[in-house]
Amino acid sequence: MKRKWKKIKCFCMLLSVILAQAGCSKQEIPKLVTTTQTDLLGTAISISLYQDAKEIREVCMEKVADIDKRMSANLEHNEIAQINNSEGQPVEVEKDVYQLLEIAKEVSEKSDGGFDVTIGALTTLWKKDGIFSILPEEEAILKGKELVHYQDLDLQDGKVTLKKGMKLDFGGIAKGYACDQVVNILKENQINSGLLDFGGNIYALGKKEDNSKWKVGIKTPETGAGDLLCAVEVEDKSVVTSGVYERNFIQDGVTYHHLLDPKTGYPSESDLKSVTVIAESSTLADCLTTAIYVLGLEKGKELLKEYPQVEGIFVTKENEVFLSEGIGDGIQLMNEDYRIVK
Repeated sequence: MKRKWKKIKCFCMLLSVILAQAGCSKQEIPKLVTTTQTDLLGTAISISLYQDAKEIREVCMEKVADIDKRMSANLEHNEIAQINNSEGQPVEVEKDVYQLLEIAKEVSEKSDGGFDVTIGALTTLWKKDGIFSILPEEEAILKGKELVHYQDLDLQDGKVTLKKGMKLDFGGIAKGYACDQVVNILKENQINSGLLDFGGNIYALGKKEDNSKWKVGIKTPETGAGDLLCAVEVEDKSVVTSGVYERNFIQDGVTYHHLLDPKTGYPSESDLKSVTVIAESSTLADCLTTAIYVLGLEKGKELLKEYPQVEGIFVTKENEVFLSEGIGDGIQLMNEDYRIVK
């Protein structure tokens, strides 16, 4: 399927949520009830529903806490740690971990390693107490990148095998997976309308109470910027953005961002500032935003062709935004300083 792209000259993006209910009175439309927990998956998790559903909210948060406990690379006794410390021996894992690794390996293969779930030997070098904040020695990076090979992730009969020294890192996929699992819980309990925010991974469940689609806003990403560029209308879709403004640190006047290129071991020198992916699966969107950012504009467009039902918004360092064909006129400009370039 050949995709067409539009361009918008603009600054970079950051996801926000617009809960616009224009033309509807407070009496007609119930207010959203939001539950937030700040200590899961390294971010704030929010579930907003039109009904109280306290018990279901608790079940959802318990599910996220379970995923956090089981898939964090920072804990010593979960399945991820067992795989990372297996010294090349196969480890039998739960079905969901196995399926998640199948998705991760597929995206790793299709992106030629732009996304690589075995990047753990590198990411740990850049972190202190789980925070991206350290510039490693060059020698350590050279050694680390030799242990990043998605091709050496072996998945067979429910067992996972890594070569000695290699490490998995679910940081580029766990939030999306947790989001999808909460959506499943809500649907199983006949809750078909709501908004989930998993640290910038947005999922718009169904429609709003006035039967209109949800609007997810995109705003400029520079530090301190808060003005909105545009909004996309979505229903039963996840909207995920990755960009260099999310997590970074400055050392000796140089800014280092968290989106590492598995092939170099250093922050990617992509021609993109940020990537937004819109998909039914938040898990897939999570992987693809990282992969596309690392690959850059042209290779990123090629990767998106592998997923015809997925849409993308790519922002370049030249302040141009490319929209995949399926977004079309569904994007709403909200700032007169910006214009669509045909």
